Amino acid sequence: MRPPIPVPFVLLVLSVLFGSRTPDPCPEIGGEYKVAIGKWDNLVYCIADGKLQHVYYDAGTFGPPLAKGSCGMRHWGGTDATYKNVKVYRLVEAKKK
Repeated sequence: MRPPIPVPFVLLVLSVLFGSRTPDPCPEIGGEYKVAIGKWDNLVYCIADGKLQHVYYDAGTFGPPLAKGSCGMRHWGGTDATYKNVKVYRLVEAKKK
C-alpha cells in the first residue's frame, strides 16, 4: 500500500496544473539543462534544474493509466532539441524497516 500524498504536495500540484510556466524554465537556446521526468501511481511530473515544472494526473480518459512499458521524449512548436546522457530508471517503493 502506498503512503498518502501529503496535502502540501497536492496544493503544489494544483498550482502547477492551473498556473503558467512563464518565464520559460529553459530559456537559453543551446543551453544545457538537467531534466528529470518521473511517474508515481497516476502522476507524471517534470523537474528542470531542480524545480518542479509540470505535473500531469492521468485520469484514464484514453484508457487505463500505464503501469509499465516504454517511455519517450518529444518536443514541439517547431523547436530543435538535442538529448544526451539519457538514463532511465525504475522507481521502486522503499521497504519499511
